[in-house]
Amino acid sequence: MPEPFMERLFEAAAPPLLTQARVVALARGSQQWVRDLNRWANGSVVEMSLSVTLSVAELAEALAGSAEPTLVVLDAENSEAVAAVRRLHGAPVRILGVATLPLNREPEGLDALVRFPFSPEAIAQQLDALPMPSRPEGGGRLEEPHGPHPSHNPDTRGMVSGITGARGAGSSTLAMATAQVLAGGGSVVLADMGAESSLAMYHDLDPASPSLGDLARAAGRGALSAKQLHGCCVPALSRGYTLLAGARRQEETGPLVPAAVAGVVWGLSQNFDHVLIDLDSAWIGADGAPSAAETALGLCDKIAVVADASLHGVHGSLRILERLLDSGLAPERIALCMNRTPRAPLGRRSSAQREIAEFAAEAVRVRHPGHRPPRIFSVQEQRGVEGAHEEVGRLPGAIGQELASWLLEGKGDAPAVTSEMRSDRGGRRRRRGAPW
Repeated sequence: MPEPFMERLFEAAAPPLLTQARVVALARGSQQWVRDLNRWANGSVVEMSLSVTLSVAELAEALAGSAEPTLVVLDAENSEAVAAVRRLHGAPVRILGVATLPLNREPEGLDALVRFPFSPEAIAQQLDALPMPSRPEGGGRLEEPHGPHPSHNPDTRGMVSGITGARGAGSSTLAMATAQVLAGGGSVVLADMGAESSLAMYHDLDPASPSLGDLARAAGRGALSAKQLHGCCVPALSRGYTLLAGARRQEETGPLVPAAVAGVVWGLSQNFDHVLIDLDSAWIGADGAPSAAETALGLCDKIAVVADASLHGVHGSLRILERLLDSGLAPERIALCMNRTPRAPLGRRSSAQREIAEFAAEAVRVRHPGHRPPRIFSVQEQRGVEGAHEEVGRLPGAIGQELASWLLEGKGDAPAVTSEMRSDRGGRRRRRGAPW
């Protein structure tokens, strides 16, 4: 990992820890803006404590006897509720109306109005506007006692690895299986940086759960805390690793700028033993300029390019390899994985494997003379994969064993991939001590 680059990104002092501002939402049933607020609060995207009430009576009870300034969020069309909140005595409140439909006139009694959908920054601005008698000069909420922020020390970070491949090559399945094997030797986070966020689908995640976009937005405001990182990640208990879901909506991709993505990757590496990034190749060099995806790949210690045995799969993976080599990555940091290969006689390679080996060696000879060509692995077709996806259960361990071993090579005291970390061929027997 190029530490000088990261030092420049994080040379500014980390922001102080802040107290959580109080927010009370008055909702009519399950509304999308309420789910967004809940996601941002749970993932610490916005530092706030959120309470959801379903009636003015509940809201009055939540505010009774409290002197803490509170942001009340409700439907802008609910004029009766606005008037009722204004009649309440107790904590100073700021009323934020959410307009989900076009309004004929500006509602009365509101301190501010936002139109749905809105961003976390809109809520943060309203929190900053809350009356805070003890607020220090210069703005900002009250600081908590805190020590110095941990230095971004490369000796204390976990390994960062990337997996990418041509569409349909099975890179996401290989990433999940590899993360499952790596989880036998330490804490592992699997980060989805794909264009379609397929890992959220494979893990049957709630659409309201935090995602990469939320974490990148927080990273754009400063160094991430452990609470923010773990708040946006979901444990995949049956497989032993932790998942960071990808951006699932168009508005979530806006924060995915190179500096914010670098902050996310670096923060994850400070909190997990191994960071595994599943990256859609469509994001690599799509516009001819350095992208957030290429930034993430540039921070990887090792990168695996996945291909299937078809002609399209072989040539697609070679194009990705060429782009990686052109970006300056050393061939020794790259491996090629032939996925779902049919069983062949011992010691023999298929024609697709021979072709990809020859082209890879030529690509390295032209771009990096004197370097060894990338390692080439073969992952045979395994039974039970679709069933494991449907049940979000353990994947056949044989899928990710060889790649996991390569990723751990040269990692000092990294644990070896042993038989105790492997499941049987059907993927139904768990590793000793692994959570379900």
